[in-house]
Amino acid sequence: MGWALYSQSERWFADVRHAMAATAWQRLVRNGGTGPDSPAFSPTVLGSRTVYVLWLLTAVVLAVVVVRRRGV
Repeated sequence: MGWALYSQSERWFADVRHAMAATAWQRLVRNGGTGPDSPAFSPTVLGSRTVYVLWLLTAVVLAVVVVRRRGV
């Protein structure tokens, strides 16, 4: 399924899409804020930074768990 199949005006889809690292990056590099032509549920800068922190923490936890299990 492609992103284009769903509308940014649907809250649940916007939440899932904003949890992806690529969308967070696009928001952080975009110049300016939200305008009148922005989607209904635009990602925020704070939310985008939070996504990166959560992806980082998830990667660290997974790496620790995998290394510990492999060493046994």
